[in-house]
Amino acid sequence: MKLKYFPLLLLTLLFLLDKIFLIPQVRTLVVQNHVNSYEVLDTLQDKLYTGHIDKYKKELGREPDTIEKETVIFMGTSRSVEYANLNKSVFDKNPYIKNPEALRQIPVTSWTVRAAPFIHIYQIYSHFLKTHTRPKMLVLEINYISFNKNNVFREKKDIYDFTLEEFSEIYSELSNKDKVEYIASLFFVLNRSNINWKSLILSGANSKQDVNATLDFVINAKKLMEMKENKDAGWMQGFKQSEESKEQMGINSKYNEWVIQSFFQNFQIDLTSMNLFKKVLREAKEKNINLVLYRPRTHELLKSETLRFTKGEAKWLEEVKQLSKEYSIPFYDFEQPGSLECDYFADTSHLSKSCFPEVVEKIVLQRK
Repeated sequence: MKLKYFPLLLLTLLFLLDKIFLIPQVRTLVVQNHVNSYEVLDTLQDKLYTGHIDKYKKELGREPDTIEKETVIFMGTSRSVEYANLNKSVFDKNPYIKNPEALRQIPVTSWTVRAAPFIHIYQIYSHFLKTHTRPKMLVLEINYISFNKNNVFREKKDIYDFTLEEFSEIYSELSNKDKVEYIASLFFVLNRSNINWKSLILSGANSKQDVNATLDFVINAKKLMEMKENKDAGWMQGFKQSEESKEQMGINSKYNEWVIQSFFQNFQIDLTSMNLFKKVLREAKEKNINLVLYRPRTHELLKSETLRFTKGEAKWLEEVKQLSKEYSIPFYDFEQPGSLECDYFADTSHLSKSCFPEVVEKIVLQRK
Protein backbone atom coordinates (compact mmCIF):
# COMPACT_ATOMS: atom_id res chain seq x y z
CA MET A 1 0.00 0.00 0.00
CA LYS A 2 1.25 3.42 -0.91
CA LEU A 3 2.10 5.58 2.08
CA LYS A 4 0.07 8.50 0.80
CA TYR A 5 -3.15 6.48 1.29
CA PHE A 6 -2.40 5.65 4.90
CA PRO A 7 -4.06 8.79 6.45
CA LEU A 8 -7.23 8.10 4.45
CA LEU A 9 -7.25 4.46 5.54
CA LEU A 10 -6.69 5.43 9.17
CA LEU A 11 -9.55 7.95 9.04
CA THR A 12 -11.85 5.31 7.52
CA LEU A 13 -10.94 2.77 10.23
CA LEU A 14 -11.58 5.33 12.97
CA PHE A 15 -14.93 6.19 11.40
CA LEU A 16 -15.97 2.52 11.26
CA LEU A 17 -14.74 1.89 14.80
CA ASP A 18 -16.80 4.82 16.02
CA LYS A 19 -19.95 3.44 14.38
CA ILE A 20 -19.36 -0.18 15.40
CA PHE A 21 -18.70 0.83 19.00
CA LEU A 22 -22.09 2.48 19.22
CA ILE A 23 -23.70 -0.59 20.71
CA PRO A 24 -27.29 -0.11 21.98
CA GLN A 25 -26.24 0.41 25.62
CA VAL A 26 -23.87 3.25 24.71
CA ARG A 27 -26.36 4.77 22.31
CA THR A 28 -29.08 4.74 24.98
CA LEU A 29 -26.96 5.98 27.89
CA VAL A 30 -24.82 8.53 26.10
CA VAL A 31 -25.93 9.64 22.66
CA GLN A 32 -29.70 9.82 23.10
CA ASN A 33 -29.34 11.48 26.50
CA HIS A 34 -27.18 14.27 25.17
CA VAL A 35 -28.77 17.64 25.93
CA ASN A 36 -27.93 20.75 23.98
CA SER A 37 -26.84 23.14 26.73
CA TYR A 38 -27.61 26.25 24.68
CA GLU A 39 -31.19 25.18 23.93
CA VAL A 40 -31.82 24.60 27.64
CA LEU A 41 -30.20 27.91 28.55
CA ASP A 42 -32.13 29.87 25.92
CA THR A 43 -35.45 28.35 27.01
CA LEU A 44 -34.73 29.15 30.67
CA GLN A 45 -33.74 32.75 29.93
CA ASP A 46 -36.84 33.29 27.80
CA LYS A 47 -39.08 32.12 30.64
CA LEU A 48 -37.31 34.35 33.17
CA TYR A 49 -37.60 37.29 30.77
CA THR A 50 -41.35 36.75 30.50
CA GLY A 51 -41.50 36.92 34.29
CA HIS A 52 -39.51 40.17 34.20
CA ILE A 53 -42.02 41.73 31.77
CA ASP A 54 -44.99 40.64 33.90
CA LYS A 55 -43.38 41.97 37.09
CA TYR A 56 -42.80 45.48 35.72
CA LYS A 57 -46.16 45.54 33.95
CA LYS A 58 -47.81 45.19 37.37
CA GLU A 59 -45.43 47.56 39.17
CA LEU A 60 -45.23 50.32 36.54
CA GLY A 61 -48.54 49.85 34.72
CA ARG A 62 -46.94 49.84 31.26
CA GLU A 63 -47.51 47.62 28.23
CA PRO A 64 -45.13 44.68 27.58
CA ASP A 65 -43.63 46.19 24.40
CA THR A 66 -42.91 49.42 26.29
CA ILE A 67 -41.30 47.50 29.15
CA GLU A 68 -39.01 45.68 26.70
CA LYS A 69 -37.89 48.93 25.06
CA GLU A 70 -37.16 50.54 28.43
CA THR A 71 -35.38 47.52 29.93
CA VAL A 72 -31.74 47.56 31.04
CA ILE A 73 -30.24 44.06 30.77
CA PHE A 74 -27.08 42.90 32.54
CA MET A 75 -25.43 39.91 30.85
CA GLY A 76 -22.64 37.92 32.45
CA THR A 77 -21.83 35.43 35.19
CA SER A 78 -23.22 34.93 38.70
CA ARG A 79 -21.75 38.35 39.53
CA SER A 80 -24.65 39.83 37.55
CA VAL A 81 -27.45 37.47 38.64
CA GLU A 82 -29.01 39.71 41.29
CA TYR A 83 -29.90 42.47 38.82
CA ALA A 84 -32.93 40.31 37.99
CA ASN A 85 -34.10 40.55 41.62
CA LEU A 86 -33.91 44.21 42.57
CA ASN A 87 -36.95 44.61 44.82
CA LYS A 88 -38.04 47.77 46.59
CA SER A 89 -36.29 46.86 49.84
CA VAL A 90 -32.81 47.39 48.36
CA PHE A 91 -33.75 50.96 47.37
CA ASP A 92 -35.40 52.05 50.63
CA LYS A 93 -33.07 54.07 52.88
CA ASN A 94 -30.07 53.00 50.80
CA PRO A 95 -27.48 55.74 51.52
CA TYR A 96 -25.44 55.02 48.37
CA ILE A 97 -28.03 56.09 45.79
CA LYS A 98 -29.11 59.63 45.02
CA ASN A 99 -32.37 59.09 43.13
CA PRO A 100 -34.20 55.94 44.34
CA GLU A 101 -37.52 56.98 42.81
CA ALA A 102 -36.00 57.31 39.32
CA LEU A 103 -34.27 53.94 39.73
CA ARG A 104 -37.56 52.23 40.60
CA GLN A 105 -38.94 53.35 37.24
CA ILE A 106 -36.21 51.52 35.29
CA PRO A 107 -37.01 47.90 34.39
CA VAL A 108 -33.77 46.04 35.22
CA THR A 109 -33.05 42.36 34.70
CA SER A 110 -30.20 39.99 33.89
CA TRP A 111 -29.41 37.11 31.54
CA THR A 112 -26.63 35.14 33.15
CA VAL A 113 -24.76 31.83 33.20
CA ARG A 114 -23.08 30.96 36.49
CA ALA A 115 -19.30 30.55 36.27
CA ALA A 116 -19.61 31.13 32.53
CA PRO A 117 -16.87 31.06 29.94
CA PHE A 118 -17.38 34.02 27.59
CA ILE A 119 -18.54 31.68 24.82
CA HIS A 120 -21.68 31.02 26.92
CA ILE A 121 -22.25 34.71 27.51
CA TYR A 122 -21.91 35.32 23.78
CA GLN A 123 -24.54 32.67 23.09
CA ILE A 124 -27.20 34.22 25.36
CA TYR A 125 -26.34 37.66 23.92
CA SER A 126 -26.75 36.38 20.37
CA HIS A 127 -30.00 34.56 21.17
CA PHE A 128 -31.49 37.61 22.87
CA LEU A 129 -30.84 39.96 19.94
CA LYS A 130 -32.31 37.44 17.48
CA THR A 131 -35.50 36.79 19.42
CA HIS A 132 -36.40 39.93 21.40
CA THR A 133 -37.02 43.63 21.01
CA ARG A 134 -33.81 45.60 21.44
CA PRO A 135 -33.60 46.90 25.04
CA LYS A 136 -32.83 50.43 26.17
CA MET A 137 -29.36 49.31 27.28
CA LEU A 138 -27.35 46.11 27.31
CA VAL A 139 -24.70 46.00 30.06
CA LEU A 140 -22.08 43.33 29.37
CA GLU A 141 -20.03 42.00 32.28
CA ILE A 142 -16.30 41.76 31.56
CA ASN A 143 -14.58 39.22 33.76
CA TYR A 144 -10.98 37.99 33.39
CA ILE A 145 -11.77 34.42 34.45
CA SER A 146 -14.43 34.13 31.73
CA PHE A 147 -11.66 34.30 29.14
CA ASN A 148 -9.65 31.39 30.57
CA LYS A 149 -9.18 28.57 28.06
CA ASN A 150 -8.72 26.18 31.01
CA ASN A 151 -11.82 27.32 32.93
CA VAL A 152 -13.22 24.23 34.66
CA PHE A 153 -16.60 24.96 33.04
CA ARG A 154 -15.14 25.29 29.52
CA GLU A 155 -15.91 21.97 27.84
CA LYS A 156 -15.89 20.53 24.33
CA LYS A 157 -19.67 20.69 24.18
CA ASP A 158 -19.35 24.48 24.25
CA ILE A 159 -18.38 24.09 20.60
CA TYR A 160 -20.32 20.92 19.73
CA ASP A 161 -23.68 22.36 20.76
CA PHE A 162 -23.63 25.12 18.17
CA THR A 163 -26.00 24.45 15.30
CA LEU A 164 -24.57 24.48 11.77
CA GLU A 165 -26.11 27.93 11.27
CA GLU A 166 -24.53 29.26 14.46
CA PHE A 167 -21.21 27.62 13.59
CA SER A 168 -21.19 29.33 10.19
CA GLU A 169 -22.00 32.70 11.79
CA ILE A 170 -19.01 32.58 14.14
CA TYR A 171 -16.67 30.52 11.94
CA SER A 172 -14.14 33.34 11.47
CA GLU A 173 -13.98 33.91 15.25
CA LEU A 174 -13.22 30.29 16.16
CA SER A 175 -9.70 29.06 16.77
CA ASN A 176 -8.42 26.43 14.32
CA LYS A 177 -8.60 23.80 17.08
CA ASP A 178 -12.26 24.62 17.77
CA LYS A 179 -13.08 24.43 14.06
CA VAL A 180 -11.48 20.99 13.72
CA GLU A 181 -13.20 19.68 16.86
CA TYR A 182 -16.62 20.89 15.70
CA ILE A 183 -16.25 19.30 12.27
CA ALA A 184 -14.95 16.07 13.86
CA SER A 185 -18.01 15.99 16.12
CA LEU A 186 -20.27 15.81 13.08
CA PHE A 187 -18.60 12.60 11.93
CA PHE A 188 -17.66 10.94 15.21
CA VAL A 189 -20.59 10.56 17.58
CA LEU A 190 -18.46 9.43 20.52
CA ASN A 191 -16.38 12.55 20.06
CA ARG A 192 -19.53 14.68 20.33
CA SER A 193 -20.63 12.76 23.42
CA ASN A 194 -17.44 13.93 25.14
CA ILE A 195 -16.77 10.68 27.03
CA ASN A 196 -13.83 10.97 29.41
CA TRP A 197 -12.24 7.58 28.70
CA LYS A 198 -9.21 8.35 30.85
CA SER A 199 -11.36 8.78 33.95
CA LEU A 200 -13.20 5.56 33.23
CA ILE A 201 -9.96 3.61 32.81
CA LEU A 202 -8.62 5.05 36.06
CA SER A 203 -11.78 3.96 37.90
CA GLY A 204 -13.06 7.50 38.20
CA ALA A 205 -10.37 8.59 40.68
CA ASN A 206 -10.15 12.08 39.20
CA SER A 207 -13.93 12.40 39.03
CA LYS A 208 -14.19 11.56 42.73
CA GLN A 209 -11.76 14.35 43.57
CA ASP A 210 -13.76 16.77 41.43
CA VAL A 211 -16.98 15.78 43.21
CA ASN A 212 -15.42 16.27 46.65
CA ALA A 213 -14.08 19.69 45.66
CA THR A 214 -17.53 20.71 44.41
CA LEU A 215 -19.21 19.50 47.60
CA ASP A 216 -16.73 21.46 49.72
CA PHE A 217 -17.54 24.58 47.70
CA VAL A 218 -21.31 24.11 48.07
CA ILE A 219 -21.04 23.55 51.82
CA ASN A 220 -18.86 26.62 52.35
CA ALA A 221 -21.09 28.75 50.12
CA LYS A 222 -24.10 27.65 52.20
CA LYS A 223 -22.31 28.63 55.42
CA LEU A 224 -21.56 32.07 53.99
CA MET A 225 -25.19 32.51 52.98
CA GLU A 226 -26.39 31.58 56.48
CA MET A 227 -23.97 34.06 58.04
CA LYS A 228 -25.13 36.75 55.63
CA GLU A 229 -28.81 36.09 56.37
CA ASN A 230 -28.21 36.26 60.12
CA LYS A 231 -26.51 39.62 59.73
CA ASP A 232 -29.01 41.22 57.32
CA ALA A 233 -30.82 44.28 58.65
CA GLY A 234 -33.06 46.46 56.50
CA TRP A 235 -31.54 47.18 53.09
CA MET A 236 -28.05 46.02 54.17
CA GLN A 237 -27.03 42.57 53.04
CA GLY A 238 -23.68 40.85 53.41
CA PHE A 239 -20.48 42.00 55.08
CA LYS A 240 -18.00 44.83 54.63
CA GLN A 241 -14.40 44.20 53.66
CA SER A 242 -13.13 45.34 57.04
CA GLU A 243 -15.71 43.55 59.18
CA GLU A 244 -15.25 39.82 58.56
CA SER A 245 -15.24 37.57 61.60
CA LYS A 246 -12.51 34.95 62.07
CA GLU A 247 -14.98 32.23 61.07
CA GLN A 248 -16.03 34.16 57.99
CA MET A 249 -12.40 34.71 56.97
CA GLY A 250 -11.78 30.95 57.18
CA ILE A 251 -14.81 30.10 55.05
CA ASN A 252 -13.88 32.76 52.50
CA SER A 253 -10.38 31.32 52.24
CA LYS A 254 -11.86 27.89 51.45
CA TYR A 255 -14.09 29.53 48.88
CA ASN A 256 -11.10 31.31 47.35
CA GLU A 257 -9.21 28.02 47.16
CA TRP A 258 -12.03 26.54 45.08
CA VAL A 259 -12.09 29.61 42.83
CA ILE A 260 -8.33 29.34 42.26
CA GLN A 261 -8.51 25.63 41.40
CA SER A 262 -11.48 26.14 39.07
CA PHE A 263 -10.53 29.33 37.25
CA PHE A 264 -6.94 30.41 37.81
CA GLN A 265 -4.83 27.27 37.69
CA ASN A 266 -3.05 26.98 34.30
CA PHE A 267 -4.60 30.21 33.08
CA GLN A 268 -4.44 30.79 29.35
CA ILE A 269 -6.43 33.31 27.33
CA ASP A 270 -9.03 31.62 25.13
CA LEU A 271 -8.62 32.92 21.57
CA THR A 272 -12.19 32.02 20.56
CA SER A 273 -13.67 33.93 23.51
CA MET A 274 -11.60 37.04 22.79
CA ASN A 275 -12.63 36.94 19.13
CA LEU A 276 -16.30 36.60 20.09
CA PHE A 277 -15.91 39.54 22.48
CA LYS A 278 -14.52 41.65 19.63
CA LYS A 279 -17.42 40.52 17.44
CA VAL A 280 -19.89 41.80 20.05
CA LEU A 281 -18.20 45.22 20.13
CA ARG A 282 -17.98 45.39 16.35
CA GLU A 283 -21.65 44.53 15.88
CA ALA A 284 -22.74 46.97 18.59
CA LYS A 285 -21.14 49.80 16.66
CA GLU A 286 -22.35 48.62 13.25
CA LYS A 287 -25.95 47.98 14.39
CA ASN A 288 -26.17 50.91 16.81
CA ILE A 289 -26.78 48.72 19.87
CA ASN A 290 -26.63 50.66 23.15
CA LEU A 291 -23.92 48.49 24.68
CA VAL A 292 -22.04 49.23 27.92
CA LEU A 293 -19.17 47.23 29.43
CA TYR A 294 -18.67 46.86 33.17
CA ARG A 295 -16.21 45.07 35.42
CA PRO A 296 -17.71 43.98 38.78
CA ARG A 297 -15.99 44.57 42.08
CA THR A 298 -14.59 41.64 44.06
CA HIS A 299 -13.33 41.36 47.63
CA GLU A 300 -9.74 42.32 48.47
CA LEU A 301 -9.15 38.89 50.04
CA LEU A 302 -9.87 37.17 46.73
CA LYS A 303 -7.69 39.61 44.80
CA SER A 304 -4.78 39.15 47.21
CA GLU A 305 -4.96 35.34 47.01
CA THR A 306 -5.25 35.26 43.21
CA LEU A 307 -2.59 37.90 42.56
CA ARG A 308 0.08 35.35 41.71
CA PHE A 309 -2.17 33.89 38.98
CA THR A 310 -3.22 37.15 37.35
CA LYS A 311 0.01 38.47 35.84
CA GLY A 312 -1.67 38.67 32.45
CA GLU A 313 -4.77 40.47 33.72
CA ALA A 314 -3.28 43.97 33.38
CA LYS A 315 -2.43 43.29 29.73
CA TRP A 316 -5.88 41.83 29.11
CA LEU A 317 -7.56 44.80 30.82
CA GLU A 318 -5.56 47.26 28.73
CA GLU A 319 -6.71 45.47 25.57
CA VAL A 320 -10.34 45.63 26.76
CA LYS A 321 -10.01 49.37 27.37
CA GLN A 322 -8.40 49.92 23.96
CA LEU A 323 -11.16 47.96 22.23
CA SER A 324 -13.93 49.82 24.09
CA LYS A 325 -12.33 53.12 23.04
CA GLU A 326 -11.89 51.95 19.44
CA TYR A 327 -15.58 51.00 19.15
CA SER A 328 -16.85 53.91 21.31
CA ILE A 329 -18.32 51.58 23.96
CA PRO A 330 -18.49 53.00 27.53
CA PHE A 331 -16.55 50.94 30.08
CA TYR A 332 -17.17 51.09 33.85
CA ASP A 333 -14.40 49.51 35.92
CA PHE A 334 -15.79 49.07 39.45
CA GLU A 335 -12.58 47.43 40.58
CA GLN A 336 -11.04 50.90 40.54
CA PRO A 337 -10.75 52.51 44.01
CA GLY A 338 -13.49 55.06 44.66
CA SER A 339 -15.71 53.83 41.82
CA LEU A 340 -18.39 52.68 44.30
CA GLU A 341 -19.27 53.92 47.78
CA CYS A 342 -21.09 50.73 48.73
CA ASP A 343 -18.63 48.16 50.04
CA TYR A 344 -20.72 45.14 51.03
CA PHE A 345 -20.16 41.59 49.76
CA ALA A 346 -22.17 38.36 49.59
CA ASP A 347 -18.84 36.49 49.46
CA THR A 348 -15.36 37.32 48.22
CA SER A 349 -16.34 36.90 44.56
CA HIS A 350 -19.75 38.60 44.58
CA LEU A 351 -20.77 42.13 45.46
CA SER A 352 -23.77 42.34 47.78
CA LYS A 353 -27.20 42.88 46.27
CA SER A 354 -27.36 46.03 48.43
CA CYS A 355 -24.75 47.66 46.18
CA PHE A 356 -26.43 46.82 42.87
CA PRO A 357 -28.72 49.91 42.81
CA GLU A 358 -25.63 52.14 42.99
CA VAL A 359 -24.13 50.27 40.02
CA VAL A 360 -27.35 50.76 38.01
CA GLU A 361 -27.52 54.44 38.96
CA LYS A 362 -23.92 55.12 37.92
CA ILE A 363 -24.30 53.32 34.58
CA VAL A 364 -27.82 54.37 33.62
CA LEU A 365 -28.61 57.69 35.34
CA GLN A 366 -25.17 59.26 35.77
CA ARG A 367 -23.71 58.61 32.29
CA LYS A 368 -22.06 61.66 30.80
